[in-house]
Amino acid sequence: MDYDLKPRRQRRRRQGLIALLMGIAAIGSVTTATLSMAFFNSTVNAAGVFSTGTIILGVDASTSLNVPGMMPGDTINTPLQLDNTGTGALRYVLTSSTVTSDVKVLAPQITLTIKNLVGADCNNNAGAATLWTGLLSANASFGSLVGPGFVGARPLAAGTNEKLCFTTVLPNTVTDPFQNATANVTFVFNAQQTKNNP
Repeated sequence: MDYDLKPRRQRRRRQGLIALLMGIAAIGSVTTATLSMAFFNSTVNAAGVFSTGTIILGVDASTSLNVPGMMPGDTINTPLQLDNTGTGALRYVLTSSTVTSDVKVLAPQITLTIKNLVGADCNNNAGAATLWTGLLSANASFGSLVGPGFVGARPLAAGTNEKLCFTTVLPNTVTDPFQNATANVTFVFNAQQTKNNP
């Protein structure tokens, strides 16, 4: 009995071809999944520190405004050093002077002049600008912390200093009632930053 084997062979070829294609598809899908892999990493900055700067205006301990033993006719020059020990630049002003004790009313007898030091010392200070002059009893002041302009305010960079010369004059017209007299006066200096504050 004769059988036609051609259809059977064709079916086997088709089944084999389908199996081959399915195998290729499976390999392709595995390959695609493998290519999507990647390495990952992260780090932490644990040293983030945020801080602010400072402006610190102070009177140097090596100077003071003590003027003892004045006699009629005296002119005495006294240096006062102002320090900026902060980390930022500042501008400063003298906002007020107040007589806190003056039993014999000596302060109105004394004339005070304040200048910046440009010479070798306060006794050799030609060409210095006069910042204020008047009676010791008056409200001595110079400069403004109000902008724009800050007229008369004195700039002082971080870590630097400036000396002012306080010249006191006791005229020779002062008489005996003012012997052994004392006037205590407080001077107030105020400062503000200059960075971002033009």
